[in-house]
Amino acid sequence: MGRADYYAPGDHNAVCFECGKKFKASTLKRHWQGYYVCEKHWEPRHPQDFVRSVQDVQTPPWVQPTPADRFLWENTVGLITADTTLAATDTAVSVGSSGSLTIYLPATPSTNQILVISNVGTGTVTVDGNGNTIGAVTTTTLTATVNEHFYWDGYTWGVWFSDCAASVLNATHDFGTTTQGPAETAYTVPADTVEYSEWWVNACGETVRKVVTTTYAGRSVANASKIIINNYYHNAGVTPTLSLTGPFTFYGSTLTLAKESAKTYALSVFPVTAYVTAPPGPFTLDTANSTYVAGHYSYGGVPDQASLYSAALTSESTLTLYYLDIHIVWTYSVT
Repeated sequence: MGRADYYAPGDHNAVCFECGKKFKASTLKRHWQGYYVCEKHWEPRHPQDFVRSVQDVQTPPWVQPTPADRFLWENTVGLITADTTLAATDTAVSVGSSGSLTIYLPATPSTNQILVISNVGTGTVTVDGNGNTIGAVTTTTLTATVNEHFYWDGYTWGVWFSDCAASVLNATHDFGTTTQGPAETAYTVPADTVEYSEWWVNACGETVRKVVTTTYAGRSVANASKIIINNYYHNAGVTPTLSLTGPFTFYGSTLTLAKESAKTYALSVFPVTAYVTAPPGPFTLDTANSTYVAGHYSYGGVPDQASLYSAALTSESTLTLYYLDIHIVWTYSVT
């Protein structure tokens, strides 16, 4: 018989979960871990268990990929001594001549293409954009012993700083405003003004920053005209030849301008070159399916030999046309 072995109405015997001794159940206390213990082995939960730490966010607020290495250039052509057109795969060339020669940049450059052109001769090198602009011009000149970096941004060729800040070519390139359109639906742009920056280190260890600012401005022209034409023909005084199947769509702020645009297109796709000895004559384009006379010319200088362009009008309508004006400015700085 133990000290707990006595009768107590409504009570029963139980064992302490910690020491294993027998007690009346009413004398045991519930431990914070859920079991029952005697008075000697009961303890409160440690206050440190209720401490809540501050969240330690180690993820950086933003990241970006490491840019591709644009500064290890290799001469991909060899010494150039005559007029040459460069390729989209070229990265650096050396030009040497005692006279003048022209280097044509790639007409279709590769994405983000960089070209280093070094004039190692005593003559003058003209760099031609080959259909693209170089900054705000179409050509630029490299004098003897000068090298320059040309960068294609998908829009035009830019000229980087020369080797050091003391020989900055241009601090700002303003490419003016170009226009997209017309379109039958409004243009969607990310924002009215979009700006991004590029950095590189020049030969003097200076950091060069280029900021490209693009400004978008949408506009519309109400009550503009649209015509659709099919099947151009060229009749050199005998039978129609050189047919061209449409449809071809032309827009204008007025129906007259839309028709003039169609006439200009007809003349451009069917040139009569040396045979044209008179300006375009009047033309008509008034009702659907009418004959459209794009021009009447003397042929080979003989008045009774006529060269005629014609087409069939299929539809004409009035609508609102949309345009998007895009203004791009490059700004350079050195730190």
